[in-house]
Amino acid sequence: PTPACEMRHSLQYVFSILPSNRSFSQRTSIHCHVNVCDLDMNEAKHVVLLYCLFENLLFTYVGKDRHSNIFCAPVIESHVIHPMHGFSKFDEYVGNWSKYTALNVCPVSTFGTFEFRQMHGTDDIDKLVNWCDILTRLVDHGSKISFKQIKELLATEHTEAAYYKLVRDFFGPASEHLDFSNLLNNISSGICQVRQMVHSMENKFIYRRDLKSPFLSWKPRETFTVGA
Repeated sequence: PTPACEMRHSLQYVFSILPSNRSFSQRTSIHCHVNVCDLDMNEAKHVVLLYCLFENLLFTYVGKDRHSNIFCAPVIESHVIHPMHGFSKFDEYVGNWSKYTALNVCPVSTFGTFEFRQMHGTDDIDKLVNWCDILTRLVDHGSKISFKQIKELLATEHTEAAYYKLVRDFFGPASEHLDFSNLLNNISSGICQVRQMVHSMENKFIYRRDLKSPFLSWKPRETFTVGA
């Protein structure tokens, strides 16, 4: 695992030892693993909910037609979110997840991480460092926000100004790297999906307030594992 603050140096080293004539095909991707070992089950679900809210916006940063790639299918357009409505135990939820979605939660049971699969193959270090920053902020906010606050987010006024403030509040300076050209559609579609997920979670009484222990005793969340 690599601390986020050392990501640029680590990437520079990796690319310095790769062949200078390297190329990236459409089959190449870079997967970022963010440590979530210190999250309890409810916090992990909050991260997933926030991810779904912002998923379309995150795809605009990655680009390269990754939205239609079958190896990083959008979560909000797949079947994998539905088990979240019916399982009270996160390990059962993980067991019914597909690894070929843009957010893959399966590695939490082996590495203690959430895997983000969107990024295409690239040696653009600035783009990769910014991507890691965006993901870190997403997980950090997801671990701190309450279920009540998530529901309040769903009532955000449907205006470009309100959505812009929402993104700025969550991603801070990293939001400067995101594409706001289709902000209304990107955020509203996420809000619509998360609203359905929250409604189902409440109706099935699977939100648990007694889950305080972390998944595993592992390493700080600011660490990343980057794999191609």
